[in-house]
Amino acid sequence: MLARKEHGFSLVEVMIVVAIIFIILGTALIQIGPMLKESSAQNALQTTLGLMRRVHEMAVDQRQVYRMSFTAPRTIQVDRVDIDPITKAKVFTFQSKIDLPQATQFTVVTGIPTTPATVPEGFGVGAVAIDFDRDFGGGVKEVYFQRDGRALDINNRINNGVIYMCRPGEFMSCKAVSLIGATGRSKSWSLTQNAGVTRWMQW
Repeated sequence: MLARKEHGFSLVEVMIVVAIIFIILGTALIQIGPMLKESSAQNALQTTLGLMRRVHEMAVDQRQVYRMSFTAPRTIQVDRVDIDPITKAKVFTFQSKIDLPQATQFTVVTGIPTTPATVPEGFGVGAVAIDFDRDFGGGVKEVYFQRDGRALDINNRINNGVIYMCRPGEFMSCKAVSLIGATGRSKSWSLTQNAGVTRWMQW
């Protein structure tokens, strides 16, 4: 009587298949990791830029003054600004608050350009993460969007500035948003590297 043939895989064959699967997974993770980091930084940029543009539009459309406050490590708050008819003091009414993705912060890191000729719009020297009111010393953390579209400081002066957001310790993850006070227009910026030269490019 002939012995029946056994069907299936040997232990060696199964181990080879498992090893191949782990190699493929490892390769995929190596490629996906940087993409996930870039996605987080890009999300932070779009969150900041999008909110600044929306608040600018709200100020013009609603004929109201709005304040945007930026607080490290990652918080943005929006308040409506009214003037008390008796005391003439500013009265702030909370509108919203959001946080950037956990891995990204309002910060500057070693490696980003740090001269007036190489920072976005030539505002500052890339040393301060939240750097509005550049024409009056810089370092201010709030912006007042006006009914006519301009962006001013608390003293009603034109407020030019830039804000940086990075993953701590990873300078190529850095993004920036610049603000032109005379028009209230904001622009997005990202770091690029070519032939060893790092520079800001408008997106």
